[in-house]
Amino acid sequence: MLFRNLLKKMSMCYSTSTQSTTKTNIPWFKINKLYEKISLSSEDDVKPFLATNFLFENEHFISYNKPAGVHAFCGIERNLEDRTSSVEDIIHLIAHKHDCPDLQICNAPHPDYSGVMLLAKSSAANNAMRKSFKLAKKAEKYLRTDLAITIGVPDPPTDLIKVSIENRKIKEKIVEMPVLNPSITKIKTKAVRLRRSYYEVLDSMKGMSLVKIQPRDGLGQQSLIHISCKMCQVLGDRYLSNRIVNINGIKMFLDHDQDDDGPQKLSPKLKRQLLLTDDQLQIMPLHIHRWRLSLPSINELNLMNPVDITAPLPEYFSLMLHLLNLKLPDGE
Repeated sequence: MLFRNLLKKMSMCYSTSTQSTTKTNIPWFKINKLYEKISLSSEDDVKPFLATNFLFENEHFISYNKPAGVHAFCGIERNLEDRTSSVEDIIHLIAHKHDCPDLQICNAPHPDYSGVMLLAKSSAANNAMRKSFKLAKKAEKYLRTDLAITIGVPDPPTDLIKVSIENRKIKEKIVEMPVLNPSITKIKTKAVRLRRSYYEVLDSMKGMSLVKIQPRDGLGQQSLIHISCKMCQVLGDRYLSNRIVNINGIKMFLDHDQDDDGPQKLSPKLKRQLLLTDDQLQIMPLHIHRWRLSLPSINELNLMNPVDITAPLPEYFSLMLHLLNLKLPDGE
């Protein structure tokens, strides 16, 4: 009901602004609220997080829906700017809520992604699950499923992406970058690692698409990097989107050592469709969501049946799907 009311108010505001003869900004106070970064810096911030983001619990694991912009670990991620407290900083509060003194982070999406985060109740459970993930990777099983809204429709509509990724230093920052044609030296020295991701276009409309991405490795920005290699920008991407350019009708990825981080450049038509102003582009989160995490059976923990943990979409993600007329297929 709240979501429908929000859409109705936005439509009224937008229609009023478009009928005006003078240039006015669309009243985006409601969406600004949706785009606010979650802070976990105090117990007052943590309480609503614990109340609204819980997903799953069994004898060995707990799962929460991590908001975009929230870091799982403190002090590990590179190039942190304006970092609020991480999940690791407040894990003692989660442990207290669930009466799990040895609670630890087992698997979490990249800080820029939202979605399923897995916590282990013991070191034994953590180690067993990490081992099962490695075995699944060797068996070419895809346990992580991300959803992304892209500008552009990947071609073909379903495929396996095999693109190497390297850590590259650009202007004093270490960033992950695709390497489309790695040299023999880089391969032998393991300066680059071949990564695999399966993707499927779930829905598309007027050059926009909802894409399911299943990274086999699930490391860092793999989903974003791989789908960007299909010459599709992910909505809200400040990292790679400005490297995808159209030259004489041909999309190209600019592989250079310049820092292209910055607000995404959207066409005026798309900005109008999404009711976006330039100010909102500054704070728009990346639209990649760790939608599902599949836990394999683990004999040593007496977990005989696989479990799928699914995280509801963030409100801003659902709103963009609505404005773009994109839908998740039935059965997904």
